[in-house]
Amino acid sequence: MLFARRFFIPAVSGRWRRAFRNLGPSLGAPEWATGWFLVAAGIGFPFWITFAWFYEVTPEGLKRESEIDPAESIAHDTGRKLDFAIIGVLAIAVVLLLTDRFVLRHGVNETAALPIAEKSIAVLPFINMSEDKANEFFSDGISQELLNLLSKVPQLQVAARTSSFSFKGKQVDRHYGAASK
Repeated sequence: MLFARRFFIPAVSGRWRRAFRNLGPSLGAPEWATGWFLVAAGIGFPFWITFAWFYEVTPEGLKRESEIDPAESIAHDTGRKLDFAIIGVLAIAVVLLLTDRFVLRHGVNETAALPIAEKSIAVLPFINMSEDKANEFFSDGISQELLNLLSKVPQLQVAARTSSFSFKGKQVDRHYGAASK
């Protein structure tokens, strides 16, 4: 119990807190509402679990579980209905995922010709021409430092490091600025 109190509960509550903090504004809820919802859920959850443990919903209403004959219990039927509902929702989710992944994404990853700003530059990675291949970090560091310094010039648009370093190890056509294989 000590382990759960010190490590597990704070980790889980921290994840829920971050999830609801991100979800609240997208639902239009104010910042304080997400905090109060978490407090209410934290206080109400143990009561809800206790209630579900001792009571069962029957066609006649709520009854204590000890008052119901196991042969007359509808818990098994309700469980089967929930199983089918969950399987149905998961099947729909898989179909939507596959549709999004393979049907709707045609042309999304194709390169589009974007206009290039008049004063833009990309710092391509330097090539390590020394005999010691372990010093490659030095040439990468020079490229990175040059990129950082040029990005501080306000009139200049500098391509990101990820974009520039994607050309590492490739021959670059200087006239058009496109990589050749």
